[in-house]
Amino acid sequence: MKKQVKRYIPQLINNFLTNKTHIFIKWNKDLTSTIYNLDSEGLIIICDTILRVSGSRDIKENNFCEIQTECYHKILHNDYKLYLDYLIEEGIVISDNFYIPGEKSISYKINEDFIDRLCSVDIDNKLFNKRTIKAVLSTDKLKISSKHYNNLKGDLRIDFDKAIEYLYYCYDNNVPDHKGRVLNKYTRTLIEHKLLQINDGQLWMNRSSSNGRINSNLTTLNGNFKQFILGYDISMDIVASQPTLLNVLFDMVKDIKGEASISSSTLLSYEYKMLSNSLKKPEVVRVIEKLKSVKLPSEKEQKEWRELCEKGDLYEYFQREFFNLIGNKLTRNEVKTIMMTVLYSTNYQSNEYKRMFSSIFPTIYKFITDIKSVKGINRSHRILPLLLQGIESFIWVESILPKLDKMNIKYHFIHDSVIIKNIDKDRAELTIMEQFYLNNIRVAISTEDLKTGNKIK
Repeated sequence: MKKQVKRYIPQLINNFLTNKTHIFIKWNKDLTSTIYNLDSEGLIIICDTILRVSGSRDIKENNFCEIQTECYHKILHNDYKLYLDYLIEEGIVISDNFYIPGEKSISYKINEDFIDRLCSVDIDNKLFNKRTIKAVLSTDKLKISSKHYNNLKGDLRIDFDKAIEYLYYCYDNNVPDHKGRVLNKYTRTLIEHKLLQINDGQLWMNRSSSNGRINSNLTTLNGNFKQFILGYDISMDIVASQPTLLNVLFDMVKDIKGEASISSSTLLSYEYKMLSNSLKKPEVVRVIEKLKSVKLPSEKEQKEWRELCEKGDLYEYFQREFFNLIGNKLTRNEVKTIMMTVLYSTNYQSNEYKRMFSSIFPTIYKFITDIKSVKGINRSHRILPLLLQGIESFIWVESILPKLDKMNIKYHFIHDSVIIKNIDKDRAELTIMEQFYLNNIRVAISTEDLKTGNKIK
């Protein structure tokens, strides 16, 4: 990363912050007060952080995003509260001011009255820059391959002008993305922020200690903008990736119960490591005990689920079944959303789609809800995502990517897909299929032309 760090904030906010002195009076409990003269660059960092973090997560309908205090503290240290309170007092930042210790952080957003085209601001404060670089370059507990890291840093480029033109075309004409979402002023700004980071070389990569996933500028970039990546030709994805991983989880549970024909001891060790990074030791024990006692789906349903995943027909099958049940035609993206809701939402959130899923695959639905209801663990519905994403990172990050590195195949990686060049298509596809097969699952691979968005057979 360059020594001078850029931040991106709406022009309206930049005009406000750079044209006046910022005096903040902090009242103490004994009614005494302290007067602070706040650095405008610290205020800029707060606004940029809110947009930056919001762009990397799924935000709520009202554009609020939960942001842990660490995101501010690592750059501004204990002064972050003064900067935040001042921006809230001035009406630039809005907070829900609601948190639950260990469960929910306070949510923030930029006041939409201040949302405007973004401008790039150089941060001159050497201390702020030093802390930012240290935070971005901090060593991960889990290893990232140097080839992967260096390729992102040295090779990720986008056609920025065309990407921005496309962004505003979609916004002005209410063009839905591949998930059916239409941009509003706020979400448009979040994408613009992500594009600016990539264009300016403000590139970052880290690896989650809780599930082993690799996160980067690319993993947070909306899929519609992959077409503007320069130097690469195709994207290769696993069809119905998360549901497909459920087959590996079935086998892993059989192994724990001593019923598996093929041992997955290496995967089990990896999953235990991931769980230990996320949960307290007694909680990890409870999860393992749950996996030992949980009732597996019927053999009939497991067989049918596996065959649908291996043929790449799972979502189409659900489209047909839902039509037979409710008489409405669902899009493939709607079915995908339903599937993610079933896998990842709490058991308390009951809805019509969950009931329909349970009528099609009742024993699989029961297995999913049982895994998400481990006693003695707060928010236990996150256990299933941790297990599935752990399987995903085990196969991709620990197995597939090192193979691609050894074959000198250049790639950019997004959780369960790779962006590569046409010349490497056959070798990459064979490697992906091979590594999944070693985990007892055949996969359907979807190959897409980056520039046209068309599927390649």
